[in-house]
Amino acid sequence: MTFTGCISIESQKVINQNERWHIKILAVIFFCYIICNNEEFFLINLSSRQSMKHTQEIDIEGKTPKQIFREWVEIVVIAILLTLIFRTYAVQSYRIPNPSMENTILRGDFLLGDKITYQFRPPQRSELVIFEYPLNPHKKFIKRCVGIAGDTVVVRNKVLYINGEPFPDIAGTKYTDPQVLSALYSTRDNCGPLIIPRDYIFVIGDNRDISQDSRFWGALPLRNVVGRPLFVYFSWRPDPGAPEWSSLFSVLTIFFYNIIHFPSRVRWERMWKSVK
Repeated sequence: MTFTGCISIESQKVINQNERWHIKILAVIFFCYIICNNEEFFLINLSSRQSMKHTQEIDIEGKTPKQIFREWVEIVVIAILLTLIFRTYAVQSYRIPNPSMENTILRGDFLLGDKITYQFRPPQRSELVIFEYPLNPHKKFIKRCVGIAGDTVVVRNKVLYINGEPFPDIAGTKYTDPQVLSALYSTRDNCGPLIIPRDYIFVIGDNRDISQDSRFWGALPLRNVVGRPLFVYFSWRPDPGAPEWSSLFSVLTIFFYNIIHFPSRVRWERMWKSVK
């Protein structure tokens, strides 16, 4: 499904997500919940419990401290369960660490992604997609769908053609390298034709000259699609002069530097901006 002679011009780590941390937290809280709701875990015999009922401290609502604690554990467990369900099946946040989708999505943007829409229909041309990178499913990329099943995709001298017609660049499309690379050297500027098979799409980055996309590794299986970006809820401007991690003491330096420069580093104009 890949192009003959394709090479990678850049290894781009778009989104790294650790999907297993919440399982561990859920297991710990669930264990606490079981303990609080199972009298057998408390090594108190029946007679002792009966006698303690008369001496146990009562709050203003007539509830014992143990009952109050149990209610709080129930609230926390339910809240975490709802959060995990919502995060798994509805919405998830993502951070953008590189400029492969500029000028539509910028490095330092924090997005909310919709995980429901593409469960009911496949992406259409020009729509943005979040997907698992086929060569490493642990990484997630964001690209733009330009070709769907049955389309013939060709790139000639940086111009994208779909079914023989030039595909218009959207407003955010960006080219940074005036040089046109030969197909003998790279598939970036010249590749195809490729007929997109059933249950596949062709994706490409808006920052065309640095994006690692279907021009290099071929059509994307629909099973790899996990969602679509909705809007930017926060945006953090990269700062070449910001201190970097070097030792444990550098944490304080980084913290206070970011506090001082917070107003200038936040892209206020991008807050709550929809992306499409």
